[in-house]
This record gives sequence, structure tokens and C-alpha cells, in this order.
Amino acid sequence: MRRIILHIGAVQTGSGVLQRQLTQNRELLFRQGLLYPYSPFEDKGILGNGIILAKELKKENFEDRKIAHIINRAISEANGKDILFSSELLENYDTEALRFMRKVARNKGYEIVILYYVRAIIDHIVYLYHHAVKNKGLTKKFDEIAPIYLSKQGHYRFVDVIYKSIKTLGKDNVIVRNYDKIYNKLFQDFLNKVAAIRINSEKFKIDNYEPNQPLKEMELRMLLKMNEQFDDPSYSKYIADMFISSRDGKNRFQMSISKDFSDKLGAKYWKDTEFINSLLSEFDKPLNVIENTNIATEDNKKKPKFNPFQSTVVSLVGGMAKDISDLKAQIEAFNEKMARGE
Repeated sequence: MRRIILHIGAVQTGSGVLQRQLTQNRELLFRQGLLYPYSPFEDKGILGNGIILAKELKKENFEDRKIAHIINRAISEANGKDILFSSELLENYDTEALRFMRKVARNKGYEIVILYYVRAIIDHIVYLYHHAVKNKGLTKKFDEIAPIYLSKQGHYRFVDVIYKSIKTLGKDNVIVRNYDKIYNKLFQDFLNKVAAIRINSEKFKIDNYEPNQPLKEMELRMLLKMNEQFDDPSYSKYIADMFISSRDGKNRFQMSISKDFSDKLGAKYWKDTEFINSLLSEFDKPLNVIENTNIATEDNKKKPKFNPFQSTVVSLVGGMAKDISDLKAQIEAFNEKMARGE
């Protein structure tokens, strides 16, 4: 039976890298037996071809006709080949909607398979924090965020998604992969281990550069300070992209956490990590509760002060952001007056 593979995340496990390379290699993949359907969102620069499907599968009162149309169209286009839909939004599927999709697929000789990447849970928590600082203008320090995770009841989000997927499709139809083992060869691993395509069979375009990297310690501190003066998250993203694009590719992981929070989060999530390990192949083991995050010690937990240049950069950028915001406010006020005919 052929497969419809749903790559559903998790967030911050290289989805964008994989989706970019799937898009670049669409024709070659099709010749090798895998259809990666086109998405109209690609024309807007939005990666992931499963957005429309995710929207339909998320509905509790889903529409049979729309889901069937998406699946039947893809199967017709595939001409007997496997099919892949990719979007982190697919993680939020409604179980009954996915069961209906499976029924439609099986009637056409296809099975639904979920592909889900995980990583060390503490790394993931710290990575999500960096993402919020870079893309959402967060000003809080990690020590203010960590207690939220400690106070949460239940399992970590990885386990919730895996439980739901196994309950919906069965264990044999859920593929869990350890991102920490393959982050620097994600597309190659997908071709070999998931799609069963030999990497040397044809010349694929392979670019494992990951723009969504964590910040270095000093970059993080500088951006936190700048975020206090920004009123638009796009400023944060722009500065973070400048930091990351100037790197030479070395020392990719610069995240850190206090030993206290590392111990507490590790104690909270070690059982979840053990459960995930029970589902991993021997190649993917072990998934650790912490992998690439540095644990602050007495020797390194004292943070150096900004040097004069760094202080100047923070002040200048913050001032420029304020000037831009003031100018935008003046333009908006002027446009409102013009609209009123004043």
C-alpha cells in the first residue's frame, strides 16, 4: 500500500529547512517516487505545502467534501507514488477528521503515516525562548519563563502529540525521529530513512543551512535590551537575522541554562524522554533530556557587561526604532486627517 506522509513538526526541529529542500527538489522527488504537492502559499514565500489541509483537519465540524477533494486530487496527481504533506499546523488535527481522511485514502489504496521530529526537551524549551525573543519582541529573561514549564501539569507537548497520533492511526503508522541526531543532514536522512530514496541516485539540491538558529549569549542580552525599546517585533527579527547571517557556521549552539532549572526540568521530563526513546529506532537513540544547551556553572554564570561598542549599538538601534515608531505615528495621524478632509 502506498503512503500519504504527514510531516507535522514539531516546531523548532528544522521544518523550514526540510520544506525548502523539498520544494527545491520537487521534480527529482517525483521521478524517484514521491509527490510533494504544490502549494499556492509558496508564491508568497510561505514554506510548507500542508497549510490548506491542516486548516481542514483542524475543524471539529470538518467538511468531508473538502478533505476528500484535497486527498483525491493529490492521489490522482501522484499516479501511484507516495505523497508528502508538510506543515507544523498539521499537529493540531482533529482525530475524527484524520480518521475520515484515512478512510478516503484507504479507498484509493493509500495509508496515512505521521512523521514527527523531536529533540531534547530542555533544548526545545530554551530554543522556543530564543525564538520568542527574536521574533516576538520578548523582553523577559529565561529565569522568568522557566517556572511556567515547571508549573505545567501533564506531559510535554511532544508526548501529547505522539499519544494522540498513535491512538488515531496506530503505532505502526507513526514515525518518530530524533532531530538531535540528524540536524545537519536532515534532508539526506529524510530521503534515506523515510522516503527510501537513495541519496546518490540523482543529484539533489542539498542546503542544510538553518537561519532559525539560537542567539549567542551576548546577542541575546543585547536583543533583550533592544526589545525594551522596540514596539514592533519585526525590528527584533531583523536584528536577530543580522546576528545570525554574519556567522561562519561554527558554534551553532550557544544556548545556556542555570543548573537549578536544568535539574528541575530534567526531573520533570525524564519520564517523557524515556517514553519517546521507547519509540525510536536504534539509529535514533538515545534522545537525551538535554543535548546542546550549556549548563551555567559558578565559573561562567557571571555575565560580562556590555563593552562600549556594544552599549553604543544597543542605544543607537533603540533610538532609531523609537524615531521610526514616532514617524509612523505621525504618518498615520496625517492620513487620518486627510481621510476626514481636514
